[in-house]
Amino acid sequence: MMMPVLAGVLAVLPAMALAQSPEPGAVDACPVADDTGREDWPGQREWQRLEAEGYRLGELRIEVRDVYVGSDLAWFQSVANSLHVRTDRDAVRDLLTVEPGEPVTAERIYEAERILRRQPFFTDARILPEGCDGDRVAAEVRVRDAWTLQLDVGFGSAGGESESSVGFQDENFFGTGKGVLLDWSDDSERTTLEFGYEDPSLFGTPWTLGLSHSELSDGRGDAVSIGYPFRRVDQLWGFRAGIDDSDSELGFEVAGRTAFETETEIQEANIELRRLVSLGSRGGWRVGLGWQRDYAEYGALQEQTPGLRPPPELIDRRLQGPYLSLERFSTRFRTFRNLRSIGKNEDFGLGLRSRVTGGRYVDGASSDNPWFFDIDIDHGLPVGSRNLLLTRLDLSGRYRDDSGEEAWYRSIAADYYHRTSEHNTIVVHGEYDARDNADPEDELYLGGFEGMLAYPDRFRVGDRRWLLHLEDRYVSDTVLFDTIQVGYTAYLEAGNIRELDGRWDKPLADVGLGLRLGSLRSSFGSVSYLTVAFPLVDDDQEDDYSIVAGTTVSF
Repeated sequence: MMMPVLAGVLAVLPAMALAQSPEPGAVDACPVADDTGREDWPGQREWQRLEAEGYRLGELRIEVRDVYVGSDLAWFQSVANSLHVRTDRDAVRDLLTVEPGEPVTAERIYEAERILRRQPFFTDARILPEGCDGDRVAAEVRVRDAWTLQLDVGFGSAGGESESSVGFQDENFFGTGKGVLLDWSDDSERTTLEFGYEDPSLFGTPWTLGLSHSELSDGRGDAVSIGYPFRRVDQLWGFRAGIDDSDSELGFEVAGRTAFETETEIQEANIELRRLVSLGSRGGWRVGLGWQRDYAEYGALQEQTPGLRPPPELIDRRLQGPYLSLERFSTRFRTFRNLRSIGKNEDFGLGLRSRVTGGRYVDGASSDNPWFFDIDIDHGLPVGSRNLLLTRLDLSGRYRDDSGEEAWYRSIAADYYHRTSEHNTIVVHGEYDARDNADPEDELYLGGFEGMLAYPDRFRVGDRRWLLHLEDRYVSDTVLFDTIQVGYTAYLEAGNIRELDGRWDKPLADVGLGLRLGSLRSSFGSVSYLTVAFPLVDDDQEDDYSIVAGTTVSF
């Protein structure tokens, strides 16, 4: 979560393409779409007209555009294009969910575009009708490559704490669409050396694979995942499996200082098979059967700074068991620009999306086997043609019949984006989190990277937290080196946390202003902040202001 220096200033020296145009005279003009009315996504009316006329897809021509496009490129742009290996057309074709011969369906076209845009190695993707011949429409799949090679010297700073990293990462290794990572990073908790591999289309199939291995200053970590994700809404089956196994030191902090430390061994695993059971015009339902494991062992608690806070309660876990899932998904989306990112098309889901899981662990340490559940609800509501309200609700917990032992997690959040003009957006973000008998590694913090940017990282700790963030974002027309688009921001935050003694201290508040920089050509760090934040409430923090740098805001 840092601002890459080489992948974010001329750091992003970025994306690519290749062009191929239809043979002249091979096709006729397609029916002209009605240009009245609002579109939820670019090209919607045109494809809807072709769908209404009963057309089928003909040839799909793939055009991969370079990171920098133009006949009069600067020297660094030419060098970037020369160093960058363009995405292979077969890698694009492996990700396509439409194919020649099938009836034109506007929603299917938009779905295929969204899947391509989700890939980190593209900055944009469109599917455009090129011409009609009989009942067939030839289409161009036009993608623009991102600069995916990062020789990273990165940093981030918030709340008096800093993060840094040095490494090699390529999310489109030799144009194959595969991601590789070799990274060293250092933050307030530990130093990490990580190796990783990501494959969104294993052997040219819809299967995905992820591998990672980490050597930590206080342990190690290994993760493996394999999946068959739901890329199409009418896909019948989906599958996912993964395991995450790590040994590390766990710190318990207050005001940026470590009060206690312990060694932990944590293993989480999950396997689930899901099936589509119904599909309508606005969404559908899926059911699933899965098995999950949650193991945790803690070492002796070591006090580092006496008197800072009460000691946490460490209880080992050996939980595993089956569960059932029920998922409601929406097929409604809308494309926006300059909401969270800068200079990129962003697809947001509309309507209700929810997922409920529930099961019972087979507890190897007790005959009192705990029940567990997880409820995730998301809703997207367009307000007029330009504004958007996103809400999220997460509930999860464990419960034992005999002992009554409980662990509860609750979180509710909302983001409202109000477009006052093409360049300006007012953002309101609010969230409330509550945890009871939480596992030690899930404590709530407030400050720095956890919210309240002017205060030290992990300034306060507790079990209830609220945060309100109000921000004015302006995206200018200034583009540096055809790479970085300049924006400005001013924000006001307020928040509080109920501390471990059960009392609410005085609320905190801060204000900040500065630059908000959009990376137009890179797959790394879409938007980075470079701001100064000032605390409005004096609570014995060390600094009168804080320099905030990096991708510190995610909404």
